[in-house]
Amino acid sequence: METAVRQYDSVDDLPALATVTVLTAFLDVSVATLARWRQKRMGPPWVRVGGSAVRYPREGIREWLAANEHGTVQEDK
Repeated sequence: METAVRQYDSVDDLPALATVTVLTAFLDVSVATLARWRQKRMGPPWVRVGGSAVRYPREGIREWLAANEHGTVQEDK
């Protein structure tokens, strides 16, 4: 039986320490993509909890998204 993952509308709605499952659903990427990003140190910051569980701090996700924002349109003045 598959467990449904809650849909999060914004970073503010994420738990303080997001699981891999929560973050993959939020970013619409695969578990393998997150693992590859961790290995290459190019994704959002993460921590290990209890020795093996990977978690993503909400503030780190927010900062990573802001740092990787592209295509912002600037208005002419």
